[in-house]
Amino acid sequence: MRLLEAARPRPTRILPLLCCAIALGACRDCDPEAAAIAPQIYLDACADPQREVQGKLIGGYRECAHDFGDVDISVKVRHDIVVTNPSIVELIFTNVAIVEGDPSFKVELAPERIGPGLSGIITVSVRPKVEAPISAVLSILSDANNTDQTEQSLSLVEVQLTANGVDNGVPEIEVTPLDCDFGRVAQGGVQVCPVSISNLGQRGLVLDSVAFIPPTDAADATLFDTPPDSVRNGGTDGVCDPSLGEEECAFAFTGRPPGPTEEIAPDGTVVLSARFTPDVLGNFSGKFRILSNDPDEEQIDVTLGGISVTPPTCVARIKSVNGVDVPPGGNPEIEPLDNVIMTLEDSTPSTIDGSLAGFEWSIPADGRPAGSTVQLVTPGTVTTGFTFDDDLGIDLAGTYTVRAVVYDDLGTGSVNECELTFEAIPKDHFLVQLSWDTNTNDIDLHTTKQATDGSYCIDATSFDTVISGLLSEDCDNGLDCNYAGCKAASFGTAPEWDGAAGRTAGDPMLDIDDLSGFGPENINVDAMPEGNYLVGVDSYSMSQPSGVTVRIFVFGRLAAEFFAEIDDGDWFEAAVVHWPADVLTEDPCIEDLTDGDAIDDCG
Repeated sequence: MRLLEAARPRPTRILPLLCCAIALGACRDCDPEAAAIAPQIYLDACADPQREVQGKLIGGYRECAHDFGDVDISVKVRHDIVVTNPSIVELIFTNVAIVEGDPSFKVELAPERIGPGLSGIITVSVRPKVEAPISAVLSILSDANNTDQTEQSLSLVEVQLTANGVDNGVPEIEVTPLDCDFGRVAQGGVQVCPVSISNLGQRGLVLDSVAFIPPTDAADATLFDTPPDSVRNGGTDGVCDPSLGEEECAFAFTGRPPGPTEEIAPDGTVVLSARFTPDVLGNFSGKFRILSNDPDEEQIDVTLGGISVTPPTCVARIKSVNGVDVPPGGNPEIEPLDNVIMTLEDSTPSTIDGSLAGFEWSIPADGRPAGSTVQLVTPGTVTTGFTFDDDLGIDLAGTYTVRAVVYDDLGTGSVNECELTFEAIPKDHFLVQLSWDTNTNDIDLHTTKQATDGSYCIDATSFDTVISGLLSEDCDNGLDCNYAGCKAASFGTAPEWDGAAGRTAGDPMLDIDDLSGFGPENINVDAMPEGNYLVGVDSYSMSQPSGVTVRIFVFGRLAAEFFAEIDDGDWFEAAVVHWPADVLTEDPCIEDLTDGDAIDDCG
């Protein structure tokens, strides 16, 4: 008798093909009463003796075979063998295994038991590695009594499996690197090693398994070799499962490795990101194994190693605003268009004798006000500032956040939270801000004061613009603040809003006339006089539609925001601001004109 593999649990597929109350009699040469109370086994892969139940052939238990026929090298083909128990007692399997022959044959699925009158599935597969006929024997041990019995009084059914390997091209795996040296990584930090898996062959590459294994073959080896006080070794305490990418593991994958159903096409490449997250100081090592259908290199191991060290400390602060130094711990007042310089000069290396050798600034996704286009000037130096549209400084009112990492002379990066947040708050009584979402188009901001005759005159618009809206009129009475007469005295006479001669704190000022895209354009008044003021946008020269955003700030607070899609020739009438004579006793009111009603918000 052949030596059999040790029994192991297997998942079960049960087919309800037969009624439980089937008449028996499969064992023709044994006692009928014994046969009636013992389990039986029949396979559709067996030719003798053919058994029929309720008009359906369920196979036999001798002369058993399955021929897979021609199978391409490296390609897995599966076959289901139907196993039936036509008795009134449960059939229990002791072992289902390939016991001899070519190792290209595998048992993929086998039942542990089959209930009375039911059928189950044994799934076998073959993946040839050579261009030649191959064969193997599938051994099925159970407690059935209608077949040949072993010395241990077990039923033995053997199925001859055959296939013919055909070479129509094979996959060829290439893995780089084979050694992930993470180097010096800060305790509590994270480092990633990209591992490329390429298919240089002519057939699809399948990764049967990508899994972490102990780095040594010692009997007491844990999943990872870690310092004694680390809890990230995957040992008997079960603190981590790297297949889930858990942070409690010293090594894990960022994302999920491709599975057996995700074929890598010829000339294709996938990248696995192996992650190292040390929890204590010291040396860490690990290994993961790739099993594939490359017939020449089915197994590839990638070693992992890194050293956990004390990190440097990152400290970020504002160094100056508009050239005026800010002391450590200072809280400067910052307005839109201010030139804000930040520094990492207070950061410290990990050791007394060490030094800082690298700096990395970044703006997170939510680190700018909506519509802002600021970028960092020199993100790789100890100090940096902001720039927008070739100007230095910040563009819009709102909240700004930057993050930073410093590196010491040994290449270790800081891991402490190093973030700097500040508010750009207008000091003016009144500020209107325009921005748009394209890097082209000349779009102009207008704010006009209501004349004594009740009109809101808009002038200096494009010849293509048609002034329309609830209150806007195409006229010129000198009260419209726009690019032509509001930016500077040299552009014309500034609008006179407060009745005092000359440009005073109660008159508006347009700080930027953006001619090419994004904005901002800002109209501000230091000391807003009593009156009613209409805010609008002119599509002065546009080559494509733009989404425009108008924000109105009152005493530095965002009081209203309006958005519209406009095209060449459009006039967008956004709002009217009603400014009282005494803002200490009465709040300014903003009337939304985009809803088609000029009196529903403020009366």
